[in-house]
Amino acid sequence: MEKNISNEILSSCMWLSSPSLPVGGFSWSQGLESAIEYSFVFDRDSLLKYLKGMLDYSIALWDLPFIKRFIESSEKQDNNEFKKLDLMLKSGRGTKELYEEECSMGKALKSLITSLGMFPPWLNSAQDYSYVGMFSLSFFQRVKDIDENKIKNLMWAYAFSWAQNQTSVACKTVPLGQTDAQKVLIELNDNIDKAVETALDLEDDELGSSLPGSFICSALHENQYSRLFRS
Repeated sequence: MEKNISNEILSSCMWLSSPSLPVGGFSWSQGLESAIEYSFVFDRDSLLKYLKGMLDYSIALWDLPFIKRFIESSEKQDNNEFKKLDLMLKSGRGTKELYEEECSMGKALKSLITSLGMFPPWLNSAQDYSYVGMFSLSFFQRVKDIDENKIKNLMWAYAFSWAQNQTSVACKTVPLGQTDAQKVLIELNDNIDKAVETALDLEDDELGSSLPGSFICSALHENQYSRLFRS
């Protein structure tokens, strides 16, 4: 994350990455609950390895690059391009539960920014959007004048928020102690930095998520006998 960050950027990133943001992120595990059920993740080291793989092969190559593109679309106030990006982003969610998570959290965040008077008039208000799309739009509506460093800060906030949610899931199901969870988050910092740098340089034809094992875990979760989370 940029070292000399303004209060406006910092507060916007903290707001969007806060676990208290009312979008329902705590309800989903993105397949991690099944990975724990099948003993792919069982302690701090295996969780760290799992999350590094998710960062390298999914977050860096799919979620984060779309943040940059959603911001650019918002700058142009291009409803059609934003909608196209949104549909493409959703198409990369490889299971029913992952797709439902993206849509559910996106709908919740859209409702929040609408109630706060932040939903822009140029975007179709009758449309439901992805969480990544609404996350990007929310930042743009608060900050406006966007440059590459601000986009990097937003990407970092998104990735850290995702990591926070995943470690929270692990604390409830591995079980994993709070201290080990914090160690995992600290050890992921360098990987998040690399994920952000990777995402910034990707061309459109280089986007793609390649995590078949994670998709299988998510699909298995749909019929998991006992579960705490919706995915």
